[in-house]
Amino acid sequence: MPTRELLSPAQRAQMLRLPNDLSDQLLARYYTLSDDDLALIKQRRRNHNRLGFAAQLAYLRFPGRTWLASEDVPPRILAYLADQLRVNPLSIVQYAQDREATRFEHLAELQRVYTFLCFATKVCRFASKIRKCKSNISSVLRRQFTEAFPLHLSSFQTGQVLAE
Repeated sequence: MPTRELLSPAQRAQMLRLPNDLSDQLLARYYTLSDDDLALIKQRRRNHNRLGFAAQLAYLRFPGRTWLASEDVPPRILAYLADQLRVNPLSIVQYAQDREATRFEHLAELQRVYTFLCFATKVCRFASKIRKCKSNISSVLRRQFTEAFPLHLSSFQTGQVLAE
């Protein structure tokens, strides 16, 4: 049975892209690093790894997805992160250049430390089936599932939901 796409490719791209026109307030809200964040980031030996690690964390928090190797961090966000780390924002070009596994190891550590969860395709399909059910039991399940797994990106107490 064919599956129905919830979002068109254009809608998905728009939802997951980083806005170019973030206000100072939103920049601070989404990309300010806590003392615990800074302590974890400072465990990296080199400035470019610190900044890359921070960028990965920033993307996981907002817009709630991984930072792709093929994309540039918007300059304003990069400068904001670099300023907090007291590193040169241009050092980002060296991140994972010599060792591609660095990016994946950092992502795995961030997922483990911050309990980020992948919002898997199977969960989306299960949610779709529950939402279509009409019985009394399914209405309770549907309400609980919708509260736990909304279709937009959201936070849980135990971690973050990531779009896949």
